[in-house]
Amino acid sequence: MSRISKPNIRPIMMTEMAAALIIASILVLFSQIEVAKSIIIGFVCFFLPNIFFTLRVWRYTGAKYARQVARSFYVAEAGKYSLTIVCFALSFKLAQPFNVAILFTSYVVFLMSHQMALFKLR
Repeated sequence: MSRISKPNIRPIMMTEMAAALIIASILVLFSQIEVAKSIIIGFVCFFLPNIFFTLRVWRYTGAKYARQVARSFYVAEAGKYSLTIVCFALSFKLAQPFNVAILFTSYVVFLMSHQMALFKLR
């Protein structure tokens, strides 16, 4: 009987966090504070919902818990979308001034790099 193991996503998430901090640090050195702030906010809007999703979705594994597995996927996905909306809303409300185009670009870049890293992991 095979058992589905939980994927080790920690190295991917830590690499993404390091990349965001390195890019922002370099931009701060070149006096691009607004751009660095936008990249960090975009990263946070990506990172927090993904951490929530990861922690929530892998609570149960195995056929014995099929119902709980399906429910945890639905709850995790709904929570991820809700948390993403809340993160963006809070960033627009509290983190002025920043560059909106760079915020969304950094969010999409981190999201796509995360998906490619997970694809390579498989």
